[in-house]
Amino acid sequence: MGKPVTRTVANSQAIPSAMMKKSALGAIAFTTIKRSEFNAEKYAPYVGDEVRIGIANEAVSP
Repeated sequence: MGKPVTRTVANSQAIPSAMMKKSALGAIAFTTIKRSEFNAEKYAPYVGDEVRIGIANEAVSP
């Protein structure tokens, strides 16, 4: 089972999709995780423990 993370939405916007000619909602969210909490400690301490992850989303109406 996965470990929950909290995401912060940095930007969201509703605009018409140029390619699909439909309404679209876009958002960019970020989260920071510690690699050590996910057993991804390879190359430590040469690689930092905290990793910032960006997630881009787009939803288009049917």
